[in-house]
Amino acid sequence: MTTDPVGHPYFVPRLELPSGGVDFLGLRQANLDLMATCLPGINNVTRFLRPFALLSWVHWKYHQLALAAGQQTGSSGELHAFLERAEILFTWGHKLNNLQGIPGLDASAPTASSEGIELSFKAWKRIYASTGLMAALWYGPGSKSPDGLGFLEPVAAGLFRACGQGVTMAEALEARIRERRAAQILGLKGTRAQEADAKELFEAWSVDSVTQAEKDAFRAALYGERWITERSGRGKRSATLALILDVLAWARTPLTAPEIRRAMATRRRTGLPALAVRQELHEARMRWIVLQVRQLQRLALEGLFAWTEGWLVRARDRGLEQLGQAAATALRSGVSPVDTDRSVQQLMSGRFVDLPDIETAFEVAEDRPDLCVFRTIESLASALKAPTDAVVRTCFDALLLCGHVAELMCRDPFAGSSLRCGSHLRISLQTWVEILRRSRSSSCRDLLVFVIENLVLSQHFSVATSRYDGQTQRLRIALEEDGLVALVKKPWQPNITRDRLETALRLMAECGMIVRSGGDKYRRA
Repeated sequence: MTTDPVGHPYFVPRLELPSGGVDFLGLRQANLDLMATCLPGINNVTRFLRPFALLSWVHWKYHQLALAAGQQTGSSGELHAFLERAEILFTWGHKLNNLQGIPGLDASAPTASSEGIELSFKAWKRIYASTGLMAALWYGPGSKSPDGLGFLEPVAAGLFRACGQGVTMAEALEARIRERRAAQILGLKGTRAQEADAKELFEAWSVDSVTQAEKDAFRAALYGERWITERSGRGKRSATLALILDVLAWARTPLTAPEIRRAMATRRRTGLPALAVRQELHEARMRWIVLQVRQLQRLALEGLFAWTEGWLVRARDRGLEQLGQAAATALRSGVSPVDTDRSVQQLMSGRFVDLPDIETAFEVAEDRPDLCVFRTIESLASALKAPTDAVVRTCFDALLLCGHVAELMCRDPFAGSSLRCGSHLRISLQTWVEILRRSRSSSCRDLLVFVIENLVLSQHFSVATSRYDGQTQRLRIALEEDGLVALVKKPWQPNITRDRLETALRLMAECGMIVRSGGDKYRRA
């Protein structure tokens, strides 16, 4: 092999790396961990009961077929192929009937032959790890034991079978499927089907046709009053769901998800006496409050990151000093400017009265929107849709509010582990409280500059470089010889991470624990 030598300097092509990611400060995992302590076993996309029943049926039916064929345990490859066939038919029927909310609906049917269409993810150009029901993003984790709802248990590597309430759901669904002529396709050898087959099976397993037996079995796995004092996943989930049930009973009228979310934390609603939370649900409520405060803290830090990106896109001077000056100027502007020379202690003392506990704080916040975590989340999320320099003040105020509420929660022994979630690497609420304690005598300007330099920029550099895999570039800001440089043309627009409440409410309504009223409201059954 020979190469032509280059005898003169030249410019190499610009290195272009695809940019991706949604978590540029590395804060997301702590939020997800907190969600998993409040509502383990479900996620933000497990909206329907029927996919859980379908997965239970697939793993139950496969072993029935394998035993009938003389196999003792079956094989993971054969099970996987059976699962793909069932799932393609399931998704295909829902696509033909214009029902949304399940994975794989974007896939187009391959060209049909006289024998029909092949029932495999490869033929449909689907990726099992991202659009399969068993994928980590979808219903797989929630279906399994011991961390999910316990419908499936492992037999061998890649091989599961239905167990517990999963068997009950599978048998109930089998009674519907076997009545259809197209059920004969769902054997160990079937590989192709017609559109008519998908339509016929849709009548048996549509997400809108769940049987009472499936509902009862799912409810028995989702919630148990006897479990609420357990330290297990089902115990934590049941305690949170019990708190939801108590809120709906207390409210007497249907509530929306945002109203339920807020009442679970504050115990308050206009025109009603404060909700009396049962002692056995106190820890679940503390976990829920910490999650909501963490949601605001993450959004505020990401908001400052987005503002920094926007400033770098527009700015000519890109040094850290100029960035600090711009941030301080933004803090001093607006309808209620902050005196950036005042100490953090002076600002917080003027804004937050000396409160003895979190309950008093929530009571005061009823008449003070600026002290309400939920109203602040709404204001900040709205401001970040079209950010201006005013968003700096909103983010700064939000961080002070987070510190104030978290400081009060430090006095509750049941909040400690949740406050520490994320540790210093992901800037836990406990870490933020400690930073604020050390910064009391510092000026507001110095605190703001510290946050931007250390909790935003340095945090981003660390996270982006540690996660670089040689392909996807997660670095959005770089520090070069002439200062900071934005590697993007458009600032990021962060948004709040859903906390699984909407999913929980949907599932509770599907299995009959509560009633969905008017589309977006819920009441006790």
